[in-house]
Amino acid sequence: MAEVTLRPVTAADLDFVYRCQTDCRPGFDSATEAPSRFELWMFVNGYRHDLEGQGQLLFVIEGGGHRVGTLEFADYEPDVRTASVGIYITPGQRGRGYARAALDAACELSRELALVGLTALIAPANAPSQALFSACGFVRETDQLWRLTANDC
Repeated sequence: MAEVTLRPVTAADLDFVYRCQTDCRPGFDSATEAPSRFELWMFVNGYRHDLEGQGQLLFVIEGGGHRVGTLEFADYEPDVRTASVGIYITPGQRGRGYARAALDAACELSRELALVGLTALIAPANAPSQALFSACGFVRETDQLWRLTANDC
């Protein structure tokens, strides 16, 4: 399996993160749903590097010595101990095991944060992500919502 490292996103990653948020999502309409560069700049510069704050935790996924995607814990709530995970791998790096390794790293991070569960919102047209999350123990609850309890992670 591929090996990856997660590191907190920095302002220097802005263009890379923007590409991931607009180009890396199967079933995602980048023309209508893409964040503006200003919104993304505000998000990256306002990113909480400590894991104590509520909100979003955004990481760059590095593999093979370069950036291959992003991993996001959205709706991170330490008091409730839940988060929604999103993984975006650049098109040229797909099929190399980076998404699986990143999801494994997300599960490890969820244990470190003592989360009781993870969710994922996956577009119905995104069959590769559905297969990945299913293989990792996530169970489909609705058309787009998938859930995993920390005990299964």
